Amino acid sequence: TILYIILCKIFLETFAKRRSGHVSYTIVLLGVLSVLEYVLSIFLSDFMIPKAVIIILLGTIVMSCIFEEKLLRILGLILLFQGLCFATDYISWAFLNNVFASIQQDYTLTTNMQMFMAIISQILLFCILLVIKKRFVKQDFAMLTRMEWLRVMVFPVFTIISTISMS
Repeated sequence: TILYIILCKIFLETFAKRRSGHVSYTIVLLGVLSVLEYVLSIFLSDFMIPKAVIIILLGTIVMSCIFEEKLLRILGLILLFQGLCFATDYISWAFLNNVFASIQQDYTLTTNMQMFMAIISQILLFCILLVIKKRFVKQDFAMLTRMEWLRVMVFPVFTIISTISMS
């Protein structure tokens, strides 16, 4: 949940015109959003569509506060991001089904395989976001800021921790 929120923020940073200058305010809002989305994911796990709608609306409200943009503009960007998330989830699911075609279908539904699919999806999503940012912001990859390098380093660490925990 936290990584998807961070990835959403990266996506919105690419297209948002303005941004709140208060870092602590942004961190608090993102923390509250993370907790709310996690709690919603647990309590509404059986209700996919209402859960998705509520999470999108919460994200829209919080991100409009962070980026100081109109609600409709942020809603449109979040819907684009969610579409990108669904596309990367589908790509990672198709990849795993093709790579592990000989494995029983029941095994692909286990927690370990779902975690592996989420990791692949998040890495793919991050790479796509880097390409989008490169395309629209016209920023050279060699000129990444310290914060962007920190973001790049989060994913290998997360992958290592997830792989160890799956083992």
